[in-house]
Amino acid sequence: MTARQGCPFVKRFVEERELTLIMLIDRSPTMDFGTVRATKLRTATEAAALLAFAALRSNDRTGLLSLGDGNLRYLGPGKGKRHTLRLVREAMEPAIAPLAGCGLQEALDHLDRLLKGRAVVCIFSDFIESLPFRSLASLAARHDVIAVALSDPAEHELPDAGLVMLGDPVTGTSVCLDSSDRATREGYRLLTESRRCGRKQEIVRAGAGYLDLGTQVSPLHALIGYFRDRCRGSRP
Repeated sequence: MTARQGCPFVKRFVEERELTLIMLIDRSPTMDFGTVRATKLRTATEAAALLAFAALRSNDRTGLLSLGDGNLRYLGPGKGKRHTLRLVREAMEPAIAPLAGCGLQEALDHLDRLLKGRAVVCIFSDFIESLPFRSLASLAARHDVIAVALSDPAEHELPDAGLVMLGDPVTGTSVCLDSSDRATREGYRLLTESRRCGRKQEIVRAGAGYLDLGTQVSPLHALIGYFRDRCRGSRP
């Protein structure tokens, strides 16, 4: 071929590697909150669906673990259009058999025991509960873990709306704040920002990647930007 063409003929081989993508979706009561475009849970399921269809195009295996209501629900890795559609359906309305467990730590420990070969694990949660650092670090030591932190703009800054009632959907407790007070709004903003930075530092220290995902826009461009930066080596 080189002699006929008069220039070197180069044949390139691309190694075929089957990737396993596991998505963990937190369906706890705090995820059912949103004030702009969608709730945190809806945004998480949209992002999971986008990743599932991207994996389908690459002929990779995908699986799903949902936590909430005191149960873990697991759909094992599979490939193909039918499996992907089932995964998206289960992400929106889980109907698969529940497993014992109740929180993020149990979910991470379950995946750590279950997954044998190396996998990519995407965790969709607002991480409001205490971060199970040891469980996350153990999982990240064996797999490529990405923590996708969901949040709503109202969780970062209080609106200037006078007296507002803030409620905790988990404990049922509530507190009344005067949002017209500038010092109250500033204190709220500083507290939430401090918690966000501390959470990010813990996750990165555990060896996992980190992505902030807001409810106000579609997750498509955020996911594209994140994985493009990871390919360039500029994102954890």
